[in-house]
Amino acid sequence: MRRLLTIQTECFGKQAEPVAATKSDLETAAHEVLGRRTKETQTYKIFLDRINAQPPAQFEEYWKSEIETRDLQRVKKLIGIFRGQ
Repeated sequence: MRRLLTIQTECFGKQAEPVAATKSDLETAAHEVLGRRTKETQTYKIFLDRINAQPPAQFEEYWKSEIETRDLQRVKKLIGIFRGQ
């Protein structure tokens, strides 16, 4: 699981740097980065779903409220770092 998180974070970093150079606001830039990393995010989601004992509807709620929110915050921090904020 750590390896999947590391791969995902590295991908976020690679995508955040060029996006940080744009003049878009932080929220838009973060969503742009997340949209580019769908393969890595889906791999992580599938892995979590397999080890999770929750019914699918509960897992989706958990994913949206916890994981997507966390990823958005991580990407915003990366963009802020690249922008020197």
